[in-house]
Amino acid sequence: MTSAELASVAIPAVAAVMMMLYIRSPIEAAEWSLPPLRGMPTDNRLSESQALFEGKFPGAEHIHVDCAKTPCTAYTGLADGNVVRWNPDEAEKGFEVLVRTACVDECPPQHLVPQCGALPLEHICGRPLAVHLTPDSKTLLIVDPYKGLLALKLADMKLSRVASTYEDTEGNVLPVNFLNSVTVSKRGAVYLTQSSIKFERRHSMIELMEGQASGSLLEMKSWNQKGPPKLVTRNITFANGVLVDETQSFALVAETSRSRIKRVDLKTHAITVNPYLLSQNALFAAVNSLWCGWQTFVDDLQGSPDNLAWGVGKDGMTRDYSTVWVACPAKRTGPFAFANFLGDKPAMRQIFATILYSTGTADWFHMLLPKTGVVIRLKVGSDGTGSVEDVLLDYKGKAATQISSVAPHRDTLLMGAHTADVTKLMVSKL
Repeated sequence: MTSAELASVAIPAVAAVMMMLYIRSPIEAAEWSLPPLRGMPTDNRLSESQALFEGKFPGAEHIHVDCAKTPCTAYTGLADGNVVRWNPDEAEKGFEVLVRTACVDECPPQHLVPQCGALPLEHICGRPLAVHLTPDSKTLLIVDPYKGLLALKLADMKLSRVASTYEDTEGNVLPVNFLNSVTVSKRGAVYLTQSSIKFERRHSMIELMEGQASGSLLEMKSWNQKGPPKLVTRNITFANGVLVDETQSFALVAETSRSRIKRVDLKTHAITVNPYLLSQNALFAAVNSLWCGWQTFVDDLQGSPDNLAWGVGKDGMTRDYSTVWVACPAKRTGPFAFANFLGDKPAMRQIFATILYSTGTADWFHMLLPKTGVVIRLKVGSDGTGSVEDVLLDYKGKAATQISSVAPHRDTLLMGAHTADVTKLMVSKL
């Protein structure tokens, strides 16, 4: 067979396979484009971070520190499904395991427990992503993307489910799908992010490849209210970390795949307009900001934002609402960025997604993420927007890598990570 004859057979065959992969794709890929990467600092301050509980804290996704009572207590959820606490001022004394989130329904079989922490078993073992105490410090709220919003009474360690559904703006009660983060205001209101209404947490890489704005912000007037949380706003792209200001007038929501943070006016609670129109016309974006109550707080970040935290005052414990700490599990790269390269190639992503989803290899992409540890400090301006004040890096990711949360406490920053140890950095190193 000549080269021409071979090509005449191979090209149509390859085209047919590509078309089949495209049609069978589990995603409906959206098109996006990120702004050019702003300057990246060259310092390496995060490389001086120190590990806590080395090898014993797999995947401490989010850290919450409470100093309302003495001594202060830090809480986090781990990849194996357990929720733990420790004294951040005396970490050398060890930590205490409180509960496994899967046990709200049924604890995993004993023969599987040693394997808990593996992604395919998350829905069986539980996967606590974010934790936050209620204002009275008596109840720990826990977000598990498979179990919903849970509550742990610290007095008797009784675990219960608070919410597994939410109410949309039309009054329809729908199941939550992929809750990601939680915060509690000073008045006791609870705010939750839902990253996707389509894919589960264990398929988060597929959700990121799709790139649709299917995330949302939910609200409860109090954690023990009657009825499900209510929708505040939707059309958020991979909604992740969330914060609420001191007066409960606005919330900040991280959009991980867009390297930006949105500011949501909590007094508006209107639904957003079609995101396609937003991408086509700046006028629609302006209308959306006025009508729907959200605007961009900060964009073009040097990393992909995950969990957020307010700063602390001079005493090292009280909140400082003029500062926001941003944890970034992945650093943006430049001048060439693979994610941005694929942004305007939705057909290519649909084909990739079919292959990765059907072979169960989508989460191998985590192995391709830059190991650089990234933490960003933002300043809250008088106009309600944010600006980058500092960027901390561990370029090689040897001490601090894939950072998913940062919790300032006294003279240290406590940092959690998807796959690595909890680390701390002395503020004097900044």
